[in-house]
Amino acid sequence: RQMCIRDRYGIEFGDSILPEDLDLADRLFDAGVEMLQAVGIYCMDTGTVMKVTEDEIWDAIECSPKSITVGRGVDAVTVSARHGNARKRPVVNGGPTAATVSEKNYSKMMESYAQESIIDTLYCGVSNTYKGVTVQPGGPSEMYNIMSEMKAIEVAKANVGRPGMAVFGPESAISTTSRISVNLPNMGMSPTDGHDIPLMNEMKINRTGMMMQAACEISGSVIM
Repeated sequence: RQMCIRDRYGIEFGDSILPEDLDLADRLFDAGVEMLQAVGIYCMDTGTVMKVTEDEIWDAIECSPKSITVGRGVDAVTVSARHGNARKRPVVNGGPTAATVSEKNYSKMMESYAQESIIDTLYCGVSNTYKGVTVQPGGPSEMYNIMSEMKAIEVAKANVGRPGMAVFGPESAISTTSRISVNLPNMGMSPTDGHDIPLMNEMKINRTGMMMQAACEISGSVIM
C-alpha cells in the first residue's frame, strides 16, 4: 500500500532529504493523509487499530492551536505556525533531547544550554540513575528521579538568570503516574511548560501514552 501511495503521488526525493519543491510538499501532505486513513494507529496493549477518517484528520488540524505561549515573564516565547521560507525567526529549542545524561552532570548540562541567548526553550534529557541506583520504571525510584531532574533544571535556569524559561519533557517519566505527578505543586513542571507525548515508532501507541494525553488535555497542559 505504501508503494502504491508513493507512486500515485509521484514522490521522489532524489539526492535531497528535504523537499524544496512546494508542489512535492503538497503531495507529501496529501499522501500522508491518505496513508493515515489506510493504516490507522495501532494500539500495542489491545492489539487493535484505531481508524480515522479524512474529516476527523482535518477537524484535528483545524482545531489545533495556531500559536501557543510557553514560559513565564520575560522568558516567555510564542510558538506559532510557520510556512516554507518564512522570514520569521523560529523558536530554538535546546537540550539533550531525550538522550541519556549522567546524574552528576545533568544540571550543568542543562545550564550550558540555558545560558546561550539563541536558545529559547529547554528540552529534557534522561537520567537513568538516582543517587547512583538504576531507576526502575513504575516504582518509587522513577518518581524520585523525575523530581530530582526537574529540580536540577530549575537550578540550571536560575543560575543563568532565566527562571521562566519553558521546559519540554520530562523524558524520564515512563509511567503515567510519574508523568502526571510532575504537574503537582513543587514538582517542577508549570502550566506554561510543554509535555512531550509523541507516538511510538511506525504509527503505534500504548495505553500509557493515551492516558498521558488524556491527563494533559483535562488539566489544560501544553502537549508538544
